[in-house]
Amino acid sequence: MNNLSLQELASTAGIFWMLSCVVWWLMELWLNRTCRAPQYREAWDKGTLQLLEKVNALSVASAIIISACTEFPLVKNFSLIVLGSVITIIGVCCRLAIVYSLGKNFTVDIHYFPDQTLLTTGWFRYIRHPSYIALYLCFIGLALALNNLFSLVIVLFPTAWALIIRVNQEEKILQENFTPQYQQYQKRTNAFLPFIY
Repeated sequence: MNNLSLQELASTAGIFWMLSCVVWWLMELWLNRTCRAPQYREAWDKGTLQLLEKVNALSVASAIIISACTEFPLVKNFSLIVLGSVITIIGVCCRLAIVYSLGKNFTVDIHYFPDQTLLTTGWFRYIRHPSYIALYLCFIGLALALNNLFSLVIVLFPTAWALIIRVNQEEKILQENFTPQYQQYQKRTNAFLPFIY
């Protein structure tokens, strides 16, 4: 009876995890379809969006396959499934809140609007790219929920690398368009990781 209830809990945790991933992926699809720049500029983007999308898709798919084919668990129970699902949902909620706070200035393409103002309050007070941190939280949640050491590495390192490349490219465009205001903002904030980068 006790084993049955543990199996039911593990199954419920797995369903919760799948639902959290579906919500995350639907949100990303929605952002990709509805939050595009009026004009795509390859000179500004330099292929970083495609790199980010490809690395993310390949990392997630590889991690899921490896998790299904190998057993290198971080813990021997289903608690990480629940924790990972909660972290993913927090990441989704934060990302949506950040997108909402940016309003029409948020695009998935690197873009600058002529009437755009530099937002330095709220989410942006200490970190210049909180939307990417929220996205990375989703990857952390996924990596934990898979409960596999190799999957954790395959998700977290390549996605961090791709996000840093993307952030560096956005920083260049923001420096060009918000000089000298952006340089002052850079001095008192971190780009991606609080107190680190």
